[in-house]
Amino acid sequence: MRVMLEVLRIILIVLLLGGLGITLLYQVYKSLGVQESLVWMGSLAIWIFLFVLYRNRLQFSGWYKGEGREKLPRKISRSLIILSIVLIILPLFSLIIPGASPVENHISIKEAKEMVTKAHEDEDGVFVVTSVELKDNAYYVNWKIKDERKFGWDQVTQKGIVKSSVTME
Repeated sequence: MRVMLEVLRIILIVLLLGGLGITLLYQVYKSLGVQESLVWMGSLAIWIFLFVLYRNRLQFSGWYKGEGREKLPRKISRSLIILSIVLIILPLFSLIIPGASPVENHISIKEAKEMVTKAHEDEDGVFVVTSVELKDNAYYVNWKIKDERKFGWDQVTQKGIVKSSVTME
């Protein structure tokens, strides 16, 4: 029975503390402009930190009193904590490395629409942007030309380059 209670306690610790830590870290990353695709590093850091915390402190205050309860070796604990810190800090480097920051920090959706519209100003007919999607750190602007019955999409990079135009009739 004590083992089951301890397993339940571990699950609650992981879900509550881990969830809270990851949510807070996500909000900090989001407010700083870190790419969402890099948040996994911070999440992994939180899980590693919780593992070290449990093995070195929390396991001794729980219900389980049997064998096998021992702290992690000091070197392993330090290594894992340093790894956690590095994993938390690493996504922040995307803010200072050129080309690694999110496209939204460089170009707005409105600007992307204007760039695509300008790239197609020589087209005959009424040019209309139908939607804009953000993926792979670029804007994908869907468009159509009403009178010509053409449609397609253009990719706008964070440097303002319009490329990968696909036209379908």
